[in-house]
Amino acid sequence: MSVDKDGEFSGLILVSGVDEPGITSKVLSKLAEFSVEIIDIKQIVTGDRLLQTILIKLLPDHALAVESDLLQLAGNSSFDLAIDFSQYTKNQDLPEHAFISIVDLHLDPKKIATVAKYIHQIGANILDIKLSRLSNLNAITFQIGKSGLNHLQMQDQLKEIGLAEGIDLCLTTQAFQKVKKLFVFDMDSTLIAQEVIDLLAIKANKAEEVSEITEMAMNGELDFEQSLRKRVALLAGVSESALQETAEALTFNPGVIETIRSIKEMGHKVAVVSGGFTQVIEKFLAQIDIDYVFANTLDIANSSLTGKLAGEIIDGSGKAESMRKAAQLESIPLINTIAVGDGANDLKMMAIAGYSFAFLAKEVVKQGAKSTISHSDMRALLLLLNL
Repeated sequence: MSVDKDGEFSGLILVSGVDEPGITSKVLSKLAEFSVEIIDIKQIVTGDRLLQTILIKLLPDHALAVESDLLQLAGNSSFDLAIDFSQYTKNQDLPEHAFISIVDLHLDPKKIATVAKYIHQIGANILDIKLSRLSNLNAITFQIGKSGLNHLQMQDQLKEIGLAEGIDLCLTTQAFQKVKKLFVFDMDSTLIAQEVIDLLAIKANKAEEVSEITEMAMNGELDFEQSLRKRVALLAGVSESALQETAEALTFNPGVIETIRSIKEMGHKVAVVSGGFTQVIEKFLAQIDIDYVFANTLDIANSSLTGKLAGEIIDGSGKAESMRKAAQLESIPLINTIAVGDGANDLKMMAIAGYSFAFLAKEVVKQGAKSTISHSDMRALLLLLNL
């Protein structure tokens, strides 16, 4: 066999069979008898079945001997083996890699096929497919390769597919996997299952009035600062002790504690930006490792709420500015920030974040975020970001 001086001669070995100890050792030991170099090796086990691929570089003159010895080895063993030789030219224009992750409670072939069809349409090659599971969440991650990937365009296209087909999916890059990140979470109905102001409204016997205003604000029908001041005014006269009682009534959404712990173990930073109140949420958040907390402050006089706010208002603009501040303090570019929220007052920080997720959110927020999380388990975030 003749070889182009600019090319390389390779052999792709496919090993399959019932998984048992010693298969890899036998194949590699046989290859070690020849002058070959392993370029790549991959293995998956599904049920009790093994599928292994080994890509080698070798001298063309050794090809027949390598093939003969490997087939003889397989004939004397319990596995099947095939080998294909080819010559390829080195490609100096190496493809960029990216990851597209889908998360669902049940792996729907239609949803997976929709994403696979999109990958084909943009002319990318699927390099690897990985299945991950966390509790009842399932994730499929496609590793794709193509020269000149337009990540921003792909992100927009995948968002349209996700919204149209009801798929939680996210595009990440190789570079993103390796950098320090800032995760910025909304508090009410995102990290926790409750709305703090609604709990305080119950103590003020103003639950219905406050709930109506809250709903309008979260749907973007009412300016957040205006709505906040109206709701806080209804809390006038509530005892300061009610703040501690409210903090004790809060509960984290499923998977939040594990998600924050994993983020911190990976060396990333976490901020909470809330339209709620520092006197309630700071006490509650003390049980997990949060780097920054930005929230509103209730004015208190004579051990009772005055119905007013003290200091700066954390509305939509305040949330975006708080994200900027935390990112600057940590020297993290905004492209490496991740915003997670459910309300219209989260949209401005989502707009400047590198990645944004609408968590069990209203339609207006789904449209504004880059991705969606439709399951109550926050660990979906880790799977979607391929972390």
